[in-house]
Amino acid sequence: MNQSSPPEPPVGPATPDQRPAALELLWCDLSPADRAQRSALLRTEATPETWQGLLVAKREGRLVGAALGQVQAGKSGILVLPRLLPGEPPSTAVRLLAAVNDFLQRGGVRIAQCLLPLPLTGDADLLRATGYQRITDLSYLVSEPAAFPASQPHSPLTFEPCTSELESRLAAIVQQTYQGTLDCPQLNGIRSIEDVLNGYRASGQSDACRWFLVKRGDEDVGCLLLTDYAEQETWELIYMGLKPEARGRGWGTQIARHAQWLTALAGRRRLVVAADAANRPAVRMYVTAGFQLWERRAVFLRVFSEQAP
Repeated sequence: MNQSSPPEPPVGPATPDQRPAALELLWCDLSPADRAQRSALLRTEATPETWQGLLVAKREGRLVGAALGQVQAGKSGILVLPRLLPGEPPSTAVRLLAAVNDFLQRGGVRIAQCLLPLPLTGDADLLRATGYQRITDLSYLVSEPAAFPASQPHSPLTFEPCTSELESRLAAIVQQTYQGTLDCPQLNGIRSIEDVLNGYRASGQSDACRWFLVKRGDEDVGCLLLTDYAEQETWELIYMGLKPEARGRGWGTQIARHAQWLTALAGRRRLVVAADAANRPAVRMYVTAGFQLWERRAVFLRVFSEQAP
């Protein structure tokens, strides 16, 4: 006699008393120190809306699964994949992830991403089953003081801090740098340039003094956007680009070297960057400038349709 499958557990936002257990389960693969750090950071930054994205599945009153979706600036979102108690059927993870997707779309997200370590595991199949596609891999590179220039690098380029009065010029040059880019070209055109810039601003401790229009003479030829993670003593190069006619002259390396010099001036211990692994010229350029590869992750992305107000 065939036994019927157990009923699907209800899924919904974690109540305040369930949040500690949900976060413990969500990050069960991490070390105790990393779990505590992430939980503390989330509690510090969380708003009531943030907690709505912490979803749990309950079976007979017992928490058996958890997942997290976070709406971010610039109509973007990230998700932390569902984690289940041992013995809970995989269908519960699918239900949790579907609920996270609904939460992100209701929050106005246009693109949601999840980064997976390599080699891929069954988590990749779960993402594909709920509408995500692997679009590329990211190469994470780091430069440390031994590779920083001892003085300001000589260059025909100048770097103009991007004050609020220069916003329109920045938007225009960023838009131009996307033309013919090899850096995640699948994302082009999905969001407005204003949303893209808002997403960049939300990274780290953003400040106009670390955003630059790159100029050759009086002409804007590119941009350099940096941000600070003071607690980690780290700067991140969140974006740099050149418009098509300015490429192929070695200026990318000069921009990267300038970023290293600025990092040294700020007294930070490292400069990090994430580059599309498929953009081999960019990865080679960073290596030439003294960066070293330290990690690589697969990027899974889902594009949501725009919601009517």
